[in-house]
Amino acid sequence: MPDASKKVLVLGGGKEQLPMIARCKTRGYHTLLADGNPESPGRALADGFLLASTRDHEKIAAYAHREGIDAITSMITESGLYSMYYTASRMGLPTFNLNSVQASLSKIEMRRIFTETGINDLPYAHPTSLAEARAFARQTGFPLVIKSSDTGGQTGLFKIRNMDELEDRFQQSVGQAYQGRVILERFAEGPEINAVFTVYNGQIRDLIISDRMKDRESFGLVKRHLYPSRYEDRIERAVREKCRQLVSALELEHAIVFPQFIMEGDQQLVFLEIGVRIPGGVMNRLMEHASGIDLTAFYLDICLGEVKAYESYRTLPSYPAGIISFLNAYPGPLKEGHVAQLKGKDQALAIEGVLEADYFQHHSGLPHITPLRHGGDRFFYIVTAGDTPAQCHQAFRAAMEAIDFLDESGQSLKREGFDLDSYLLDTSVDG
Repeated sequence: MPDASKKVLVLGGGKEQLPMIARCKTRGYHTLLADGNPESPGRALADGFLLASTRDHEKIAAYAHREGIDAITSMITESGLYSMYYTASRMGLPTFNLNSVQASLSKIEMRRIFTETGINDLPYAHPTSLAEARAFARQTGFPLVIKSSDTGGQTGLFKIRNMDELEDRFQQSVGQAYQGRVILERFAEGPEINAVFTVYNGQIRDLIISDRMKDRESFGLVKRHLYPSRYEDRIERAVREKCRQLVSALELEHAIVFPQFIMEGDQQLVFLEIGVRIPGGVMNRLMEHASGIDLTAFYLDICLGEVKAYESYRTLPSYPAGIISFLNAYPGPLKEGHVAQLKGKDQALAIEGVLEADYFQHHSGLPHITPLRHGGDRFFYIVTAGDTPAQCHQAFRAAMEAIDFLDESGQSLKREGFDLDSYLLDTSVDG
């Protein structure tokens, strides 16, 4: 039943946040929005709007106080997590604990918390100068990975094979970090594994394990999420134990958690990063299609402090297998260029097993296809589901036959002769 007496502030009004804004409106809440983009697509849906970066916790807290909000929430993006914590804790509203926020926002803080709680599994450093970075490299050896501490989408992420590469990449990674801080870690080699799980009354409930399929040419960038993981039988117990350690270390009561791992050797799992939030990169859809749990409803109720019986959130169709496939230019199946017309989307969505087909981000003007260099280059995605991964892949192939991207001259922007079955190859180990 609509409840117009509640005021909910949503941080972020981009395409990925629209489901949360729409859910608040459907429930009848007075829905406020804060976003640094005056033309954010969520603005038209909201009852009130604050033009502010979601990282501007002081401005957001002042606005929340003036409006007398009952809850503050977000969806997918981690940039507003500290503003959520800062505002809610000062207003006496439900919120996550500071450790979970810090671990989600900063890879440096994540490693610090992991070290303090005994679950850290990689040598690391957070150098403030190139000299400190060189010292860690001499101590640890190559290869290493350098990452921006506080930005997502594989921004500022590089594999470092020698001292010359470290000198070339250090300042570049620093420049792409929001606070100018980077982290160096020993390079862990092996398939990359995603997990998404829900926590209810301090216990893990639904847990899904999927594979991050990558190309050798695009270090760290995923072209496909595959559920269930090809390694699930071997690693399910180890993943569950790692996740249980996270729940304990971060003192989680009700939460949605998104850890990423490297599988070194046969069963050894190494933490890459975590997020205590609804996952992005369309991973939220994979979790929902696998479990049937409405993540948006669950997360919103956590932020309201009104969590219901867990099974009441299992309202969505579920499937034994699912694949998310991203489309982009090289090394993907598309050509670089502007898209003037998208053809065949309705036909693709009518194919059995095709659940979604859409642009990855909100586009104004002519959408532009680019090579895969960072997370934002994932141009289009297709979600397929079925009884087996093979069924999902066949649905993907059929969707790719139905759909086309045309440039301004009417020419197709699909690469001729691209082998769609290459999306099944295990290219998860970077050379």
